Amino acid sequence: MMSMMNSWNMMGGWGWLDWVSMWLLLIKQIQK
Repeated sequence: MMSMMNSWNMMGGWGWLDWVSMWLLLIKQIQK
């Protein structure tokens, strides 16, 4: 989890909405 937070901080230029949309796509694929 910490490594994820570190990468999140490094990608500060990336909007959190992009993260949310990416996670939603992952969750949809996992639920298939």
